Amino acid sequence: MTMKWDLPPHVKHTTVMFWLRLCCFVGLLSAVFPIEASPENTHALSQPVYKTLEVARAHTLNGAYAEAGQLIASLQKDDSLSAYEKAQVWNLAGYVDYLRGFIPRAISAYEVVLQQVDIPESLLISTHRTLAQLWFMEAGYRKALSYAEQIRSADVAADSRHVDSSLQVLMAHCHYQLSDYRRSAALISSVIEQAGQPEESWLQLLRASYQAQNDYEKTARVLETMVELFGKPDYFLALSATYSQLGQQARQISLLESLYEKQQLTSASHLKALGILYVQQGMPAKAAAVLGYGIDSNHLEASAENLRLLAQAWLRARNNDNAIKVLVRASSLHNDKKNDLLLARTFLSMGDWESAATRLQRVLDNQGNKDSEVWLLLGMARFHQGDYASAESAFINARDRGKAWVHNSARQWLSHVQAEQKKSMTATAGLAM
Repeated sequence: MTMKWDLPPHVKHTTVMFWLRLCCFVGLLSAVFPIEASPENTHALSQPVYKTLEVARAHTLNGAYAEAGQLIASLQKDDSLSAYEKAQVWNLAGYVDYLRGFIPRAISAYEVVLQQVDIPESLLISTHRTLAQLWFMEAGYRKALSYAEQIRSADVAADSRHVDSSLQVLMAHCHYQLSDYRRSAALISSVIEQAGQPEESWLQLLRASYQAQNDYEKTARVLETMVELFGKPDYFLALSATYSQLGQQARQISLLESLYEKQQLTSASHLKALGILYVQQGMPAKAAAVLGYGIDSNHLEASAENLRLLAQAWLRARNNDNAIKVLVRASSLHNDKKNDLLLARTFLSMGDWESAATRLQRVLDNQGNKDSEVWLLLGMARFHQGDYASAESAFINARDRGKAWVHNSARQWLSHVQAEQKKSMTATAGLAM
């Protein structure tokens, strides 16, 4: 049985927002505390500007955004500010807008910061980083990549040995959202290789990038790592589905079986999948145990189809008694031709002609007496009961209503019935003499 597994929700845009908002908050927080005022430093604030910004920052940290905004607006109107002072004023304005949820306004404010000349490199880098994060939050993935690439290019030019993993992760997410799964996988793989212990979210993204390329071999390797590191049932199930895609049923069964033994396999689809896999691998008794557990525990619906699967598993395990119990239950719950026919065939195989005939007659009554194959089976049951007249009638109906194979089989049975009737008549005549 081939199972499919959807891409994990962790890699979708809406669910990476928490991680990005956290990163963005940390980045912004570190960027709103400028150096102290000093008349000897070109990258310094005058005492009036410094004091006003300090009060505005205090209002911001206390959640008094309106008061902070008024102070910032007053500074924005001051034409005497130096480039550095303007950069710090707009930097704080962007931070306040971000906290208030005004992301487009925050983006505009930070872009004004970049328009200032002769500002510290650290402020330039932090502003580029913040803009990359904010554009991602607004689904502007190409813009986010553009700002992130400028930071990475600067690091390369400076021969920086420090790998900015958070920036690379953001870029990997951008490429994923732009359906460039190869670049996404390459970037996040680089982060994972250089980290001592990979974060769970990194592996989730790498797995999704490989899965989106239908590269199930690499997807399986990532999931194997996730199972080893985190041991979550969802990862066992995802790995099982990936093994299914690779045609590795033995490994698939092993994973599902381990969850079943830990009582962590409760999904109807997975219980059913394990049952079917057991049947396919020649382990019908195990299949019956799993399917029976699923139905009895209400994890698996007692539908006509599921009960039939359970009965078939018992039949393959050569346990006719249990199969009959299941099919009788199915018959009481559902008016289902397939289950009634399976029950009738089971009775026929056991030589319980009366029970078989009763079930076959039920099918005919429910189906409007149209099924030629059922007439054929009913004729066989009646014949073995010695009711030749009823058997003959049933075989005639099968012959006249059926397809070629049913027609031919019914004709052969009719000949057999008629021969038995002659024997019976001859024996009766002999006794009369």
